[in-house]
Amino acid sequence: MAIIGDMDMPLSKGTVKTWYREEGWGSIQIEGVAAECFAHFSSIVQREKEFLELVPGEDVMVSWHEAQQDEFSVVADRVERP
Repeated sequence: MAIIGDMDMPLSKGTVKTWYREEGWGSIQIEGVAAECFAHFSSIVQREKEFLELVPGEDVMVSWHEAQQDEFSVVADRVERP
């Protein structure tokens, strides 16, 4: 299981499937993982002057762990733009 905030965790390639800007969360489809991954805005690694939101269809890199969050069984620890 990944440790939240661990910068040494390997990243997996993923694509943002949904993003609910007003609520600050969405889902990511990670390559090789059957379940969609829950992503909260607080897991996004921010670059200078970049808003903490994702765009459906955007490619991202994700560290994640298995955990229950609503209907999701995978949760993002860290989300980065390549």
